Amino acid sequence: MRHHSKSPFDQPTPSDLAENMPFDAATVPNETAPSAPPEPRSSGHEDYRPGPYDHERLEAYRVAREALVSGEPVARALPPEQAGLASELRRALVAAQLGVAQAAARGCSDRGERFGAARGDVARAAAALDGALALGLVERSAIEPTLTLLGRLSAMLVRLSARS
Repeated sequence: MRHHSKSPFDQPTPSDLAENMPFDAATVPNETAPSAPPEPRSSGHEDYRPGPYDHERLEAYRVAREALVSGEPVARALPPEQAGLASELRRALVAAQLGVAQAAARGCSDRGERFGAARGDVARAAAALDGALALGLVERSAIEPTLTLLGRLSAMLVRLSARS
């Protein structure tokens, strides 16, 4: 097995799986290799591949993940005396991503409510970015890509919460 640092989103390679099998997979009769999952349209990282969880099949989850990745350099660029704002931005972006995942895993009875809560986290992240802009800590061009993703995610969450 490879011994480099892996992301929790890494999928095992066929060689990883073969190393962990208690038998020779080639000798098992009538076994077929699983088909590869579809490629995501946007990811935030080139190595992202959808996995077995419900949220990994949602475009909203991929957009939330991309917003998290996009917002991190902004949080890192905030001055040390604005550590609270940077922390709030990070928490809101993470909460939005986790909220989408949680909503996707819920039953119909509270799924819409969970998507609505994730939308609240999206609003918090956008407000943190706006606060950084209002305080003159960032340029609009630095936050525009993240704001665009958050706007797109918010619209998706409105539709998802209405359908649930």
